[in-house]
Amino acid sequence: MIKAPRFRAPEARQRVAGGKRSAATGIGGQRLSAPAGRQNKDESGTPAGVRIQEGLSVRWLRFACHRLPSQRTSGARIGPFTSLFLIAILIAGCARQEPLPKLFPVPDTPLVDQDGRDVRLSQFNGYVTVYTFIFTNCAGICPLMTQKMRALVRDVDPEQPVRFVSISVDPVRDTPEALRAYAERIGRDPRWTFLRGEGDTVIDLSQKGFKLAAGMEVESGAEPILHSPRFVLVDRTGMIRGYYDSTISEEVEKLEGDIAMLVREG
Repeated sequence: MIKAPRFRAPEARQRVAGGKRSAATGIGGQRLSAPAGRQNKDESGTPAGVRIQEGLSVRWLRFACHRLPSQRTSGARIGPFTSLFLIAILIAGCARQEPLPKLFPVPDTPLVDQDGRDVRLSQFNGYVTVYTFIFTNCAGICPLMTQKMRALVRDVDPEQPVRFVSISVDPVRDTPEALRAYAERIGRDPRWTFLRGEGDTVIDLSQKGFKLAAGMEVESGAEPILHSPRFVLVDRTGMIRGYYDSTISEEVEKLEGDIAMLVREG
């Protein structure tokens, strides 16, 4: 019997270099197996049309969740079965989003709000809360932080159990009246509270409770009060779950997604 010659599709042809075959690569640099008609099987008997490397990185999965593979890739054609197989794996990886770590409990520090009312931080338990440390006379990072916070407040559904808190690190000038005027000037939402404390209360709260730098700045020409540009995300039990640099747009976007995750977490 005369055997018909085997045909290899040009897109899936393997090249021989130095006596060794170098398989074509597909999505994300994944190695492709032999062409159709010569598919090998791994130890479990699964066709190796496309070999998915074990331990796919979280970063690659996050990218893939937003960009599912198409039928064609550079250098290789992927069949319908393989495409479905890839999509199923990607969906499973996207669904297993890792929970945020539980870092530190927020101290139940007594403070005063912009209306002169006594407030304890435990009153925000039951809500997902975003905290910032600012002061109203700040000419440095504070205006940007307030702008980003206002955008967050606007983007989060008011029906969700989410609150926003800005704590002043300037107890001398930021009286309740000054905080109220500042809040009205920026268009405060009822979900957004401004707080202050006496003496070193807020400095200790920032340093020891939220683990953020705070204090009087001694360098010439710098802001008179040192404070962190980070947003702090706290869950409904009063546990800190993440820190986000307000100067980096990608981190602020991630914060918005993590807020939604904690709302779902309950």
